[in-house]
Amino acid sequence: MLEPERNLLIVDHDQGCTDFLASIATQNHCHNTVINQSCHFPVYYSSEIDIITMEVFMPIVDGIELLQFLGKQQSRAEIILISGCGPELLRSTKAFAEHLGLSVKATLAKPFSLAAFNHILKNNCKASQ
Repeated sequence: MLEPERNLLIVDHDQGCTDFLASIATQNHCHNTVINQSCHFPVYYSSEIDIITMEVFMPIVDGIELLQFLGKQQSRAEIILISGCGPELLRSTKAFAEHLGLSVKATLAKPFSLAAFNHILKNNCKASQ
């Protein structure tokens, strides 16, 4: 039985990273929307989004500001935080997001493997009901 398609919003200023994530997500029954400029996030966000992957450290609008937006929206999306800035930043950002009432399913430090992201999608992110 095929699992239902999930709506995934990928936010990262690095085109190579978004392409990599989108290719893995497609294999995991996800409909992908990719944003390379975080300032466009509010335009693409909707309550229909099941999973959001986001880089924490981005130019113009960073991940903290996006999390604040999601908190105000009372988002139910499952969040995967990504950063090349180290595990300390990921831990503190996850704590901040959870304080806002958001659901952080995983954190990934760059560089990460295809297997790591694939595992997160298969085991930690629910399909739409």
